[in-house]
Amino acid sequence: MLHRFIVILVFSLVFVLNVVKGEEPFLSFTFRLYLIPVALGAYVGLKRISYIAASVALVQGIVATFTSECIIPNILFLLIATGVFFLAIKIFVGFHERLRRLSNSCGERYETAKASYDSLVAQDDRFLKSNRELEERSIQLAELYEVSKAMGASLDFGTILEILRDAICTTFEFARGVLLLRRKKESKKFDFLYYFDSDKIAEGDIGSERNEAVNWVVNEGKPLIITEDAERRKFDLPQGVSPFLAEPLILSGRVIGVASLENFALRGVERKEGRRDRQVSKEEVAGILSILTAQFALQMQKAMLYEAVEELSITDGLTQVALRRYFLQRFEEEMKRSRHHGLPLSFLMVDIDHFKNYNDKYGHLVGDAVLRQIANILGQGVREVDLIGRYGGEEFCIMLPETDKDRGYEVAERIRLLVGNSGFKAYDEETSVTISVGVSCFPVDADTGQELVDKADAALLRAKDSGRNRVCKY
Repeated sequence: MLHRFIVILVFSLVFVLNVVKGEEPFLSFTFRLYLIPVALGAYVGLKRISYIAASVALVQGIVATFTSECIIPNILFLLIATGVFFLAIKIFVGFHERLRRLSNSCGERYETAKASYDSLVAQDDRFLKSNRELEERSIQLAELYEVSKAMGASLDFGTILEILRDAICTTFEFARGVLLLRRKKESKKFDFLYYFDSDKIAEGDIGSERNEAVNWVVNEGKPLIITEDAERRKFDLPQGVSPFLAEPLILSGRVIGVASLENFALRGVERKEGRRDRQVSKEEVAGILSILTAQFALQMQKAMLYEAVEELSITDGLTQVALRRYFLQRFEEEMKRSRHHGLPLSFLMVDIDHFKNYNDKYGHLVGDAVLRQIANILGQGVREVDLIGRYGGEEFCIMLPETDKDRGYEVAERIRLLVGNSGFKAYDEETSVTISVGVSCFPVDADTGQELVDKADAALLRAKDSGRNRVCKY
């Protein structure tokens, strides 16, 4: 920029000198000779060409001035023009320097502002990403809370298991999901196996899923995440099963189950503008599954405790048959159903012959063992729809829905033979036991439940009076 200004100024001075000399500038040989190089150097930026041409033009102008007839005025004019020339150069140089400094200062400020802006943009992106992650985690926590709430609202194991299945299928994408459980407290092996998919839960062969990965989780009590092929081979997993996640279900410090997912991924969170996928660590997936399985284990224990309490309230602890109160409640319900549909219902009253003698001779421990074995034999002699109850002491009662009196008699006789042909051994004592049975039937013998019980009891007394070890119909 500076050299262009200087060249243009010199060129203007030559132009003036030619005017002073009395020559037409555009007809002057000197002016025409250096017009092209001066213009080319000034505007294209070829410094050497422009400086040489300007210098030669200036010398030629000075020589022309001193050879002119009006030398003194020309000299004065030359001095004035030269002073103006250098003054203009100084002013321009100072202005150019200030402009350069201002430009540098503006450039520095621009770079500083740009860096600050970029930093703010990056910080804003980080905040937005953090907000999205927090929002997504809050949604996940809300969903987990709803799952826990739904599990806590049920005391049925099957319902809780379905809630777990739905939660896993909603939260994860996976090729195959397996849940191994020990439902019985005293069990040392897994006694339940479930396969998860979006439609159903199915029991399967437990031995087929007891692999090295499951054994490791049971022994260590820690989750196992397999993403590398070498790890897959180490735990003897099939080809193509990766990633693999196995999470222990721990209750009171004991592993009661293992939940595993094959080829899993965390589903994206649904938003108004669509699903947003993000990279999720395997540890985060394991953490979510751990929350679900821990909640399930807790609720499963509650359901099992409820089942145990419920069973204790309706089941005799010694013989594992229905208690009298529960039996009579079910008996009345079945009487109503039989009356409504016009169906027969037989009732058997069973008594162990000379049971008091067993207690006196062998002791109550042997007597209890006999009661347990009698209850077991009774269960073998009836259908699943039939109900056995302990009426009191050594007396049992049996309800036979949709069974007429003759068929009820046949069932009673079959049970009597089963008991009579069975050997009873308890605490190194061997003995034989017989029973007497009374049979009554609705609606032939009675119209109400209590009447039916009384008629069967009367038939039982007749059997005992007839010599015991026999069946009598009312």
